[in-house]
Amino acid sequence: MKSWQENLTLVPISSIHIGCGQDLDPTEYVIHDQLIHHYTHLQMFHALNPKTLSAITKLAENARSAEDQLALRSLIYQHRDELAQQSNYQFLVSPGLIEKYQATINKVAHKDNKAQNKLALIRHAHNPVTQQAYIPGSSLKGAIRTAITNQLIQAKKITTIKQPKSDDLQKKLLNYKNVAQDPFKRLKISDAMSQRPIQKFQIATNYAKNIEKRAGGGIPVQIETIQIGSQFTFNAQFKPYEPNQNSFSTDIPNIIDNLNLFYLPKLKKDLQNWQNDTRINAEWKAQLNQLISVLSQDIAQNNIAFIRLGHYAGALSKSWDGIRKIANVKIIDFRNPAKFMQDTKTFWLAENAQPLGWAIIARGQLPAQLTTFIAGLSAQDQTQYSQIQERQQHYAQIKQQRIEQKQRQLASQRQQEQEQAAKQAAISKLSPTQRLIYELNEDFTQEKANNRQNPAGELRVKINELIDMAANQAWSRDEKNQLKQTCIEIFQYWKIDVKKNSKVKDKLKLLNEQ
Repeated sequence: MKSWQENLTLVPISSIHIGCGQDLDPTEYVIHDQLIHHYTHLQMFHALNPKTLSAITKLAENARSAEDQLALRSLIYQHRDELAQQSNYQFLVSPGLIEKYQATINKVAHKDNKAQNKLALIRHAHNPVTQQAYIPGSSLKGAIRTAITNQLIQAKKITTIKQPKSDDLQKKLLNYKNVAQDPFKRLKISDAMSQRPIQKFQIATNYAKNIEKRAGGGIPVQIETIQIGSQFTFNAQFKPYEPNQNSFSTDIPNIIDNLNLFYLPKLKKDLQNWQNDTRINAEWKAQLNQLISVLSQDIAQNNIAFIRLGHYAGALSKSWDGIRKIANVKIIDFRNPAKFMQDTKTFWLAENAQPLGWAIIARGQLPAQLTTFIAGLSAQDQTQYSQIQERQQHYAQIKQQRIEQKQRQLASQRQQEQEQAAKQAAISKLSPTQRLIYELNEDFTQEKANNRQNPAGELRVKINELIDMAANQAWSRDEKNQLKQTCIEIFQYWKIDVKKNSKVKDKLKLLNEQ
């Protein structure tokens, strides 16, 4: 078999969450204007004034108690406007999570210690620089491997539970002895990337399949999901076996066929079981049933494949049919000892009432029916996503205005520093007498700046002292004239007529004497 490679498209048909081991800490985001605003510590530094930053830093350094942590989050929330404007990353957020956030913040304000750990958000796999979500190639490859090996198990009619362990069974199925010989090493699946992933933080809840047992659901989690309306592309390639390797081979039609054989029956069964389950989004169920029907030809021609991905997709999508006891799908019943079963008792629902993890992989152009399905179920998220882009543009304008204002302030500061340096240089060249006249002018300038008129104040005393000094010491004619002109300007500012006021007139005459 020859080498091959092909570019494929992946589109979610329900909310998908693939974890990355990271949480979004409550100190790294605020919910404001129906959006999550995620900011870095540097952006927080630029957003807040020094006094607020000092208070936050002090709380963060000493936040050992629950009360301190709550006070820190409460303070951050008080400055949500500034932080939202400075943040570079905005995400959609569900109504239920907004409500929970507001309720928890209110508890924070009342120092409810139980509220402290309720605001951490579980991140989807994402680029740490752009924050854009992606589908890891390892997740895709794992799902493909499960589907292919499951069909090998069915072909060999392996049904007994007395089989080797999972790894040993895979070695037997794929005819290899060690990891280096694993034929799936020759199948390369890239990460699936999107230029416009629709990312949404929402609440997911684990429900009992039997609605009568636990209708209200279990403990909820807050997760980041990629939504219907996102579109990802990835590359798949396969290298042929070498003489020292086994002869296992596959191609895209074979991969798609195996995916559909494994995942599609599970989806159809779930849709059948959910037919009267009001917990599941009714529109999603109806549209998906119709989609499966109209895509039957594309399915038969191996142009599209159904696949289920992510942590909350359920154990059935990650284990082999018929021998799940070997695959270690452990179903825990807290009232009885742990046991192994062939089916799960619970399933996860996102807040939008969609089961998590379903997607379609397509070769070539997306079928028109699939495009219609996506457009119908993603309209609201698409509209909100467009609002994010508008908000980002608005915030970008605000940031640019702040940058320009800062630049103007810096330019003004540099100009003042240059003028001050030039002034100091000029002062250093003055004679002692000229410096006294300069200082008198500076005092006069300050009096005018303060809008003061005090003819009997310190400035008048200084004038008299300088005139006496000029008259009694060997001041030059030019220096006396400079002092006289300055004094006349000051008297005029005080509205004193130097020609009619005899005291002033006599004092100024001292500057005329040789």
